[in-house]
Amino acid sequence: MAHQILYDYIPRPGDYFTTFRVLWEPYTNRVSLRFRSGREAASGLVGTPEETVRYLDIRARAGAPWNSGAPREARERLVRLSDIARISSVSDQD
Repeated sequence: MAHQILYDYIPRPGDYFTTFRVLWEPYTNRVSLRFRSGREAASGLVGTPEETVRYLDIRARAGAPWNSGAPREARERLVRLSDIARISSVSDQD
């Protein structure tokens, strides 16, 4: 199965992030975080959904712009994905 776009930010003029995307590969349960701003960029920070949530939490502790907007929305999607995966694995064991 191909990857799925879990979150794709559409910037408005003046926004800090020009790109913020989370891709999920269900087969491997790996997430790729891609973002770009005027100061930094990453093309494919890869990890589990839980690892990516931890990364976003660490960045959010530093304050804006990581503690609101696109990073927070992406984090919420990843938390929901983790909850769904956890429920699925428990029901598979029954």
